[in-house]
Amino acid sequence: MLIVTWLGLLATGTAHADRVVQPSRIESPRGVALGSGVRAAAASTQAQADNPANLVVGGVYHIESFFAYDPTFKRYGTGVSVVDAMTSRLAAGMSFRALFGSNDAGENEGWEAKLGLGLPIGDMISIGIAGRYANFRIADTHAKPEHPVMEGQPADRRFHLEAFTMDAAITLRPVPGFALSALAYNMIDTDSPLAPLVVGGSGAFSSAGLTVGGDFLWDLNKQDLFPGPVVVIGGGIEYLASGMAPIRIGYQYDQGRDQNFITGGLGFVNPRFGAQVSLRQTVSGPGETSLFFGVQYFVQ
Repeated sequence: MLIVTWLGLLATGTAHADRVVQPSRIESPRGVALGSGVRAAAASTQAQADNPANLVVGGVYHIESFFAYDPTFKRYGTGVSVVDAMTSRLAAGMSFRALFGSNDAGENEGWEAKLGLGLPIGDMISIGIAGRYANFRIADTHAKPEHPVMEGQPADRRFHLEAFTMDAAITLRPVPGFALSALAYNMIDTDSPLAPLVVGGSGAFSSAGLTVGGDFLWDLNKQDLFPGPVVVIGGGIEYLASGMAPIRIGYQYDQGRDQNFITGGLGFVNPRFGAQVSLRQTVSGPGETSLFFGVQYFVQ
């Protein structure tokens, strides 16, 4: 309760009016804790969320349940993710998220489902593709309306996404511990600011329990939300203490929304079970706070 109360205080009075609504998609606690995600190093359920080419990593069979709370928007999300890279050369992931809650702009509700496939090409390259169907409504008290406001009518700050779209990725591992990924999100136009077309790249290096990396993502601005294409950049560091306690810290900068985020997270893992908690908080620009929890079961 103390954490939730503190998060509510952080969110109070920091939100700015007339900003652009944030995209909405399935995320993972690890990706949130690492700023922009360090997506080239994604594995397991984070790969299902951020980088389908990395579904092949590790030969794992993992199940994760997750819960997210956004006190800024009084919004909740919960779901499950399953990744199987053990039973076939073609790795697969499935995930589902439900959204609920309400604020002064209206209801937050709906659901989305995602299927990802990853395939290794030799020892150094893997490719992946993911299909996602989303049907939800986002209410953002402080966002610019998606449609023009008629004179004498209140601004409608509700955003609707009902569409199928796809992500794709390729990862190159030229030497052990080093990975480079090319990424594309929402390649099928949804005509919604909740799922913009984004392309970019990521690099990461891992050794002796330490992972460090960064991401460069380019929002191509197909919905004309900004004067032109904008970038989201950032990165993070993860250290696996004592082989069982991941410690994560990260940073993200969103050029279009003029926001800087700091992120962090802690966890516990053993051969059968994992638990994680992550926080994302703005330090400049329109205020936002997000808290993520995840519990994993490792079949293999």
